[in-house]
Amino acid sequence: MLLTCCVNKLAALPRTAGIPELTWMALYLTFPVTMFWIANQPQYFEEYIVKRKREIFPPVDIEGKMLLEEAKKEARRKRESMYMQD
Repeated sequence: MLLTCCVNKLAALPRTAGIPELTWMALYLTFPVTMFWIANQPQYFEEYIVKRKREIFPPVDIEGKMLLEEAKKEARRKRESMYMQD
């Protein structure tokens, strides 16, 4: 917030205010580079990513998976026995 305020005040100055072009370029590049660096720090987003990943891919329930496999096998047996009777 403070950096944006300072950049806005400096950008409002006329180019002839005694600030060389290299300084202007440094000001314009510092903000996006700094934001990119902050956004790529893992400690800021680790908790969010882990929580979101668990929402999308919940931990595997072994008992539920076994019940699903048994139901699939039973349905396959019923279907095969129905085809064999025809």
